[in-house]
Amino acid sequence: MERSEQRRVIALIDWQGAVINSGSPGEQRQNSSSSTALLGQRAERALRFVETRIAEWSASTIADAERVYVDLRIYAGWRTKSRPSHWLHGMEQALRTYGAQVRRTDSDPRVVYPPARMSVALGDSLAGRPERIGSGPHFLDTWREVSCKCRGCNFLYKQICPEKYIVDFKKESTKNCKIYGEKQVDTAIVADCLLIAAKEEFDYIVTVSGDDDILPGVVGARGLGAAAFMINYQPKRHIHASQFHELIFPSDLFPATV
Repeated sequence: MERSEQRRVIALIDWQGAVINSGSPGEQRQNSSSSTALLGQRAERALRFVETRIAEWSASTIADAERVYVDLRIYAGWRTKSRPSHWLHGMEQALRTYGAQVRRTDSDPRVVYPPARMSVALGDSLAGRPERIGSGPHFLDTWREVSCKCRGCNFLYKQICPEKYIVDFKKESTKNCKIYGEKQVDTAIVADCLLIAAKEEFDYIVTVSGDDDILPGVVGARGLGAAAFMINYQPKRHIHASQFHELIFPSDLFPATV
């Protein structure tokens, strides 16, 4: 590419992964009983964390621009039967305060995050043409109750899920635990990756996630001609074909294979 004054990037963000990777284990257990201010503080920290990761990727990948403008689409369990979840309350608070300003990071001073009102969207509305799929939100129940019959899940989910969503264990021979979890989030990221690639409005598409289920969307976007990448929250020990290895930042700890 010739040197350009600016490049435009769209980042598709797995929000729950951002919150988990940016805080201590105890702070991962945010729930509906937490204050709006506390939820907002955690969301702001996660947002700063994500913006730093994107800037690190930019510094290593984009060499032909004086400015890099980044728009964010953020995906999470925003609603339970159309009612706002704690994830949405925290995000709205962070966008009203920290997100209201132009933001930069030291990782790549060229990267600019415009004010949220201009550059942030929630992924419960797909990026397709509204005249064809209707205006959003399209998905109204992405944070919903999930049932599991597993003796070990009481311990497991207390470690990784919001504590208030560990609901009563029924008095049965097999414990029937109910927790809340995300639905339609990963698939929405993959769908938007392809929709945005087809629209050709951005110079780069990046997905920010710790989940390899997102990778097919990145590969599909590449197949449509987009410069698409996947940013992992942490280096991962996975093997991918060599032609996919270069799409992942930071690179997997295992070498790529043919």
